Amino acid sequence: MSNFGPWAFLTAGVVGLVTAASVLIIDYFKQEKRRMIMSQEYNKLSAELAHLRQELDLLREQQLNRKSQNGGVIRRRRAKTNETASSVGTESDAYISAVGTDYESDEFYDLSSDEENDFDVNKSKYSELEKMLVELDRKLDGDEDDVRSALRTLRDLFTQYPEHTGVYWRFAKACHRLSECISDTKEKWKLIDEGLEYCDRALNHDKSAHAHKWYAILIGSRSTLQTSTKEKINDGHTFKEHLDKALKIDPKDWTLHYLYGRFQFEVAGLSWLERTAASTLFAEPPQGSYEEAINSFHEAENLSPNPWKENRLLLGKSYLALSNYQQAVKWLRNARDAPTVSLSDKIADEEINKLLDKYESYSI
Repeated sequence: MSNFGPWAFLTAGVVGLVTAASVLIIDYFKQEKRRMIMSQEYNKLSAELAHLRQELDLLREQQLNRKSQNGGVIRRRRAKTNETASSVGTESDAYISAVGTDYESDEFYDLSSDEENDFDVNKSKYSELEKMLVELDRKLDGDEDDVRSALRTLRDLFTQYPEHTGVYWRFAKACHRLSECISDTKEKWKLIDEGLEYCDRALNHDKSAHAHKWYAILIGSRSTLQTSTKEKINDGHTFKEHLDKALKIDPKDWTLHYLYGRFQFEVAGLSWLERTAASTLFAEPPQGSYEEAINSFHEAENLSPNPWKENRLLLGKSYLALSNYQQAVKWLRNARDAPTVSLSDKIADEEINKLLDKYESYSI
């Protein structure tokens, strides 16, 4: 018999039980360890998820505040997860379920900058508008039918682009251009007043040089219709006020320098009676000289990309007023040589030729 005797089986049995128990205990502790690790990971992920939720809520609030302040558009889209994951325990199932549920039921906010949002939302809208404005600019420099067509289009654009200043000042320009095409005084007044109204609207949105410029131009047109000397002088002050503001914003606009030169030219040509009346009505009557007019016309000439017949004519007339006949004839010839492209150019040609016939011999 074996030396183990009957105890050997018992010993073997005990050892077997101990071994089996040890295996079970080891497996148990292994499982517990896995659960503890899983629990720790879950707690860690839960904390991170809670932190992310807080950050997302904060970003949402900031985005909504920016949108409400800037009038931006909040774009929403739903993000749904279709991922499937195998369960590695009750805790991990709960975690996956929580993540899936939150993203399925929550709204996702695009947290890009306002500028990017506005650009994305309005890109096609404003690209289309810019194309329309280019065509409108062409029509506004065309004949009466073109100007009337532009005016109708601009009226329709007010409802689509209620805060676009480019639409407003172009409407004012259209009113001025159309007022030049008609002879009925009442209709002229109506168009000028309407143009001034929309210049005011444009200036309420944005202090643009264009809005100030067309306000000044419309005031200049209105002054020619005024019958009262006081109103004419008052319009002169308003004209210069808006012209100064426009020049301060955009000193490179040659048309503004031309207008300023023309103002100086007209004021310098006031009669003694008109100056006396202005001094009586206003503490500071408008001031102007031919020298200042010449400086402004030269600035317009230098900045203009193309020869400008009317500007050169006024340069010649300013030099004539100073009895500088050599310079006067020089600029009258330059004006004559400039291309004739509009009705106002044709009218200017008539005056240029008359002045050259009278003064050309003075330059010899």
